[in-house]
Amino acid sequence: MLINTRYWILGFLIVGLMVWVGCGGDGDAADTPAPADEAAATAQDAAPPAVSSEPIKIGLLHPHTGALAGLGLDMTSGYEHYFEQEGMVVAGRPIEIIVEDSEGNPSVGLDKVKKLVERENVDIVAGPVSSGVAYGIADYIRQSGVPIFITQATANGLTQGDRAPNIFRTAFSSDQLHLPMGEYYVNELGYSKVTGLALDYAAGHEHLTAFKNSLNRAGGEMVQELYPRLGETETSTYITSIKTDEIDAVNAILWGATAVPFVNQQHEFGLRDKVPLTSLGSTVEDQLELPNQLPAAAEGIISYLAYCLCLDTPANNAFKTSYEASEGKLPNYYTAIAFTGAKALGEAIKAVNGDLEDQDAFLAAAGEVAFDGPMGPFRYDEYQNPILNVYVREVKIGADGEAYNELVDTIENVDQFWGMTAEEKDALLNPS
Repeated sequence: MLINTRYWILGFLIVGLMVWVGCGGDGDAADTPAPADEAAATAQDAAPPAVSSEPIKIGLLHPHTGALAGLGLDMTSGYEHYFEQEGMVVAGRPIEIIVEDSEGNPSVGLDKVKKLVERENVDIVAGPVSSGVAYGIADYIRQSGVPIFITQATANGLTQGDRAPNIFRTAFSSDQLHLPMGEYYVNELGYSKVTGLALDYAAGHEHLTAFKNSLNRAGGEMVQELYPRLGETETSTYITSIKTDEIDAVNAILWGATAVPFVNQQHEFGLRDKVPLTSLGSTVEDQLELPNQLPAAAEGIISYLAYCLCLDTPANNAFKTSYEASEGKLPNYYTAIAFTGAKALGEAIKAVNGDLEDQDAFLAAAGEVAFDGPMGPFRYDEYQNPILNVYVREVKIGADGEAYNELVDTIENVDQFWGMTAEEKDALLNPS
């Protein structure tokens, strides 16, 4: 792909330029680095020479076609943005990104990851987005030994019962965001009886089951479960079947092509005149779903996610500024989580000074990575799944008439076993 060739050449030229300057190039230019490059130049100068000058090849497995294409394209943009900010060089080694389209299809994903590992000889695999694809490639990844840094797929097992030393997740598990929310719904929002909607595939079922279990632990009840198909855009059948007279609220755990029409169509049917609507944040995400949803349809929806564009932190503000300058638009959740995943990998490469040949040392260093990023504090648990904040948001309407998410609350340091007993945790880690 042309984009991969461009990135490899850019990284190679930058390394060549660093060598030329060090050997006596234009002294004035070398003494006055551009302000945007000063921090990166200082870090590179302070580090010892890299073990190898060969490029590090990253195989990026994201869907660029199919029902999850929009998510995949945004994630590829966010992932590449991190390495572009690093000048396509990390720890003195050029970075080559080879993008393959999984199409969100497990069999295609397996073919593509084999191509990346066996033909392209990548050092690292990053991705996928779909949990179905993640489960489909897991056995091959474990057997190949190639490190994978999962950018989005929330498939629980990959950092639980199916975990392996070379599998890292930089997003979160399917359960994770929902684990503290049962208690929050019951005690903070006053919603004990809930109807849940989720997409009808592996990730959707895992997400809704996690929320149901969390609600049960808090003394609540999942009255009804509804499962639109992945990519389904006509949701009126589900909306009209909601048992509004038996529940306190609806929780819509949706993303992709289904999220926008569901919110607009529930407004047409007057759902929120009968019962409050809440959601996973991906149903009403800034810069993605919200601009395509009727402001009146989304206003007031309480949602939760591991990111909010509204976060006023140095790391998020810097990310928003650099991404907007580069791409001409503000980031969204998918670009933020992919950027975070790329940074987690970049920090691991820096920790071993670019030496990926000693894989045991690299994997050990990767597990110790910690930093403040756009999503807040990032660090791994002992099973190589991150511990993250969950942000509760509410959709507001600005003076310009546009909808946006406002931060309501923060639940800090949520891991993939939040609120579970030792026996429940052990059952997930060691399934029979």
